[in-house]
Amino acid sequence: MVVNLIPRVLTLEITVVELFNEINKTFDNDIIVNFEGIECMNVSFAQKYNVYKRKSPKNITEINLHEFAPLMSVSANLFEY
Repeated sequence: MVVNLIPRVLTLEITVVELFNEINKTFDNDIIVNFEGIECMNVSFAQKYNVYKRKSPKNITEINLHEFAPLMSVSANLFEY
């Protein structure tokens, strides 16, 4: 299943919560999250995304991260406080 992100600005943690509610409801185990067209992403979003990704039972892959790939990579290693 491919999930295309609708918001172009990813700054709210609630967006992550809503996204993973949808991902975890699907019957597919392999999920592709398409970041094509994203204009802005902040550290809070990236960190929360990675926390939820680790907790999800799904196999989640990101595509089209482009300039946000380093942020997602660094955020994957941050601790949630």
